[in-house]
Amino acid sequence: SRMGRRIPQSEKMGIPTNAELKEKLTAILKEANLETFTKRAARRELEKAFSLGEGDLEEKKQDIAEWVEEYIEKENEKESDNEASGDEKSNADQNSDSESDNKEEDEDKKGSSKSKKAKGARGWKPQYLKPALAEFVGADQMKRTEVVKKIWDHVRSNNLQDPKNRQFLLRMRSL
Repeated sequence: SRMGRRIPQSEKMGIPTNAELKEKLTAILKEANLETFTKRAARRELEKAFSLGEGDLEEKKQDIAEWVEEYIEKENEKESDNEASGDEKSNADQNSDSESDNKEEDEDKKGSSKSKKAKGARGWKPQYLKPALAEFVGADQMKRTEVVKKIWDHVRSNNLQDPKNRQFLLRMRSL
């Protein structure tokens, strides 16, 4: 009787399907602080959620990164749509029925979570750079992660790390 049953991909290989991963990732991201949450942390959370070993989702690294970026883009679009249409005012009006003390606490919590999500997304989409930094990296706008990579490339290529303790940098005259 087991012969007639179609075995899902997740049971065959032990790794969940892309649809299963994406669904769980969305649930994880809804609860995450996007200001500090990384793509690597997303992979680790998925591995925990599906009882996989650390590193089992390395082959899905690119897919997971793309899904995280898609999620953040959608969240940014929702926030910009809400700001444009004035939905935030209507949400505040709906909360006016609650007690005044609770209302203030609720608004503080909601406001801080929205701002954290918006701030967290900034590192993953290109931002305009200040002129000095733009000159150093060679572009007017760039993702924060790419800027950091460019700086570390410069540090390594010019041997600017302290030889005694490589977490410290020597003075960079170019910056």
